Amino acid sequence: MAAAATVVDAARAQALRWWPAAALAAAADRLRQAVEPWAIGWGLELGAVAASNAAGDHPGADAQPLAAGAVRLWHDGGPAGEAVACAMFGAAHAATSGYGGLAAEVSGQAWRELQCAIEAAAGDAAPAASIGPATSAWSGAVRIDFLLHGSTGPLRFCAWLSPACAAGWCAVPRPAEAASAVAAAGAARTPLVAVQAVLASRAVRLSVQLTPVELDLGSLQSLSVGDVIALPHRLDEPLQVTVDLGDAPSKTPWCRAHLAQRGGRLVAELAPGGSAH
Repeated sequence: MAAAATVVDAARAQALRWWPAAALAAAADRLRQAVEPWAIGWGLELGAVAASNAAGDHPGADAQPLAAGAVRLWHDGGPAGEAVACAMFGAAHAATSGYGGLAAEVSGQAWRELQCAIEAAAGDAAPAASIGPATSAWSGAVRIDFLLHGSTGPLRFCAWLSPACAAGWCAVPRPAEAASAVAAAGAARTPLVAVQAVLASRAVRLSVQLTPVELDLGSLQSLSVGDVIALPHRLDEPLQVTVDLGDAPSKTPWCRAHLAQRGGRLVAELAPGGSAH
């Protein structure tokens, strides 16, 4: 008869934890409940959410630690902050001169609110130990992949849960508990405000531009107070109106205008048929 298997060194033994499909579905649903209101509030759409047992896939160096490191959040393909800007505005804010500093400000706020939403879902999760082999494969750590749909199509984000945090997220509630949890979350949720309403009071600077003139350095040095510089801009030629957002002026015309006068002051009258939007 074969002898029973024994553990040679019990002190070095480690329990193996592997979450079943129902538990992983509960974790994915918890992240969906945390992220979906945020996505709707910022004009984005939350796509597929899938949770899996972390099997040796560690968060990258650029992963954002949340809830004392119990959760790590990152974009699967580059800096997460720029990915949020890409989803919201159609291109990374660093390369979008038309949006200027406003894209960075708005997308940065959206990225911070996403982190806060996931931290709130984590609750009082125990701080995570250093990430290594012991906290990845067969440890109970969970990876949740979710898609955000914006102007550029789907972008994949990842959330890594420590074993202690995953234990709370993977708990499958009974039907009565699930209904009460959803009702409580709905009652405590702050009403969402449309992005347009938030930005409606934002101050912007309009620039009305005449046709520029070129002077050689000698002519510039000979100028004195009272001199008149003739511009190549015709009186019947429309002016270009741009919106300056942030530090750098926009190079994209917003609409056309014409020189006019009202109340003894020089004004610019907006003209129809321009590219205003």
